[in-house]
Amino acid sequence: MNIQKTGFILLGLLLAAMTMVPCVSATDDISYGVQTVQHSIETDSSAPQLTQSEFKEYVQEMSEKYGSDNVKSLKSMTGEPDTISGIYYVGAWTDHLSTGTAESDNALLLYKFNKVDSSGKEHYYYWQWTSAQPKPWWDLTNFWNKNQLTNTNSRLITYSPGSTITGNEITVNIGLSAGYSGSSFTIGGDYILHQDVTRPKSGDCQVGYGGKYAVEWNGYYGNPQEIKGAMHVDVPAGQSLTSTWTNSVTAY
Repeated sequence: MNIQKTGFILLGLLLAAMTMVPCVSATDDISYGVQTVQHSIETDSSAPQLTQSEFKEYVQEMSEKYGSDNVKSLKSMTGEPDTISGIYYVGAWTDHLSTGTAESDNALLLYKFNKVDSSGKEHYYYWQWTSAQPKPWWDLTNFWNKNQLTNTNSRLITYSPGSTITGNEITVNIGLSAGYSGSSFTIGGDYILHQDVTRPKSGDCQVGYGGKYAVEWNGYYGNPQEIKGAMHVDVPAGQSLTSTWTNSVTAY
């Protein structure tokens, strides 16, 4: 066999081998690097996604998925309104996010105070909850839960947490207190911060009309982690409350 023929044979074998190499895109599960997924839902207090009984079923499902310790603050909300005088359940919305490296389950709960204040405003309380976990061989690096008011007459009065919280295996309490029309109350719940940092998300927290609030976790963690945030909102009596609710999860 001459050298030229041998060269053609080797070239043919090389080309055949190249056609057998799979093409991997940046979004495939076997790709490397940071992967983020984000999703938004429009909410309306007049048309909630879950009734109270459906919400309790959702909490049980999340407890079985993540373990009781990682849905602690969500479970604390199933007793409303029995444990808080004057507050009643309006509705809830849920969302599930998944990427090649992580997943999160997210809930937005809405409660309402049963009295109108002296200026003709009704008071609502949003509760933002997320539990996230990395997929095998990956680590969580960031996830957040944001709620943006979309009707111009609704006003964000305050939110919680209002500052950075750092620690390992510490109990974080999220709560709001208020008093109107001769009644006062405190509503809250706690969860375990296994490690790293939870805080208001920079650039996504603004009180006032059309306000917004996002609570986030940042770190490097290979197990499930829960976060919770709360918003106190008022709106003219009889008007529905609307928002854009957005969640995101990132792992590496």
